[in-house]
Amino acid sequence: MSVSISQLSSTHLSAGYPGRTILQDLSLDLPAGQISALIGANGSGKSTLLKTLAGLLPVQGGSICLNGKDISRLSTRDLARQLALLPQDSSSPEGLCVRELVSLGRFPYRQRFGGLSADDQAVINRSLQQTGLLDLAQTDLAELSGGQRQRAWIAMALAQQTGLLFLDEPTTYLDIAHQLEVLQLLRQLNQASGITIVMVLHDLNQAVQFSDYLIALKSGRIYDSGSSKQLLTPDLVQAVFGVAAVILPHPVTGVPVCLPYAPKPAAVAGSGPGTA
Repeated sequence: MSVSISQLSSTHLSAGYPGRTILQDLSLDLPAGQISALIGANGSGKSTLLKTLAGLLPVQGGSICLNGKDISRLSTRDLARQLALLPQDSSSPEGLCVRELVSLGRFPYRQRFGGLSADDQAVINRSLQQTGLLDLAQTDLAELSGGQRQRAWIAMALAQQTGLLFLDEPTTYLDIAHQLEVLQLLRQLNQASGITIVMVLHDLNQAVQFSDYLIALKSGRIYDSGSSKQLLTPDLVQAVFGVAAVILPHPVTGVPVCLPYAPKPAAVAGSGPGTA
């Protein structure tokens, strides 16, 4: 199933929390139909940026444009039909089965007093199939492994039928096998449907391997952005994370791999090459 390609950009964006600005003068254009990874040290503004772009945090300055419209002018329902967000800590009411969770993704399309339509059921079935969960549709969420549970949340987001999918640290609390399972699923969904995916990742090597585009944040600003396979350099790792590292090609895939070896004060002061 393909989706409409979504265009999202911000211009001179400032945002944060009451009495505290986190993002400052941040302008970006998300590559449509690709996977982008947000990287940066703790506190650099990654989750804040994701929540602000998704309309969960108010804009303090500048603007965010989704498919030609300022998101401040979109209703919650209209926004939910164009953009889905999976937060870092997803929790659901006790006693839900997989299918019931996925059906929540149809909320933006349902009438106030109506039940699930035949079209809704078809979308739910397709979302379960895409995430490999058809056989587990009636299984209680509490009985799933961490990787299966994360796939169920992704299926719920797919049921929203949006052109944009945001994920805040989708591999948190998962072992390495389940991390790869989730990231490979996201890559497959992107390639099959053209959905634009933006995710926050702490593992630099996974960010490079499973994304097309990197956005490196430092102190609430974009330090640099560009092709995942080209952007990761020792200078960037030092400037953004304050760590000395070497970058080598993976012996099997050839993808750049970061090998940090010592903390080191960042040599580059200021906001970096990505700001104007």
